[in-house]
Amino acid sequence: FESFFGCPYKYFINYGLNIKEEKNNEIGQDTIGTIVHSIMQKLVSEYGKDYAKVVETNLDLLLNEEKEKLIKLFPKDIDLIHVLFIKIKDNIKSNLSYLEQMEIDTSFKPEYTEFKFENETFGNDKVNIKGFIDRIDIAYDNLRIVDYKSGNTPISIASIESGTSLQLLTYLIVASKLLNKKALGAFYYTFKNEPILVKDDNVDSAISSYMNSKRMYGYIFNNDITSLTSLDTYKTFYDNKTGNSKIILDFDLTKEKINEIYLYLYNSLSDGLIDALPCNEACVYCPYKSICRLKGEDEQNNSIVSLLKENVVDEVSE
Repeated sequence: FESFFGCPYKYFINYGLNIKEEKNNEIGQDTIGTIVHSIMQKLVSEYGKDYAKVVETNLDLLLNEEKEKLIKLFPKDIDLIHVLFIKIKDNIKSNLSYLEQMEIDTSFKPEYTEFKFENETFGNDKVNIKGFIDRIDIAYDNLRIVDYKSGNTPISIASIESGTSLQLLTYLIVASKLLNKKALGAFYYTFKNEPILVKDDNVDSAISSYMNSKRMYGYIFNNDITSLTSLDTYKTFYDNKTGNSKIILDFDLTKEKINEIYLYLYNSLSDGLIDALPCNEACVYCPYKSICRLKGEDEQNNSIVSLLKENVVDEVSE
């Protein structure tokens, strides 16, 4: 659905005509992301809030299980797989060190992993949604969701309004409804470790840069979020990357606008909309450029709703 809002014509070629981009049967970034997701799901399921304190021996057991699965799929790439898993282990360990610090000073506890839902309706009950939520954290009557990523996923208010960033908020709405909890936030966490430049042996600066690069980022729906975590922890580990780090969104209004977007989707598909209307750099990595020949010259921000102007704007209290 996000791809439809990125460009209806691209969506039509991919899902209407079922013309798929040719993919090589090889180990890629998607494979690594799947492995990391699996490891994290098992760690959180088994150890709860203490998942980041897993001893190396147990981590090795989980990694070896995933390695054996991959070797069965790619028996000719055993050497490559062994090297790959050394890197995956180093990546997971460094992220667990960061996440261990994040979990110390917060009331939130991970309660659900790979939370499955189906037949949840949006767009005035015209659009059915199903999926899996990577992680749901609970604190008293409040919840937040965390979605793991192997790369960086850009988000903004504009991407919500244009329908190109629906997944995170759709998941939050579903989780809040099914668990009957108050939604406080929805965040991405990336396992990608960005290179850190150390100047003049300034270790403190390097540590600060690393911490900033690893912050969970997403949307916040309560200006009293610091009641469930200290202000220092909030500033260190969370970031609201919506174009203004101090924006607090109103959850009920956001639900209303997300519903409007899905209704627009239903009506557009019913009307057979397949125009080439690229939005938010949809043409950059599009495999169908040679078919539509638009090449992004007319890209625009096709806002469907106005979210920010009507939302409650406040600041996180210090």
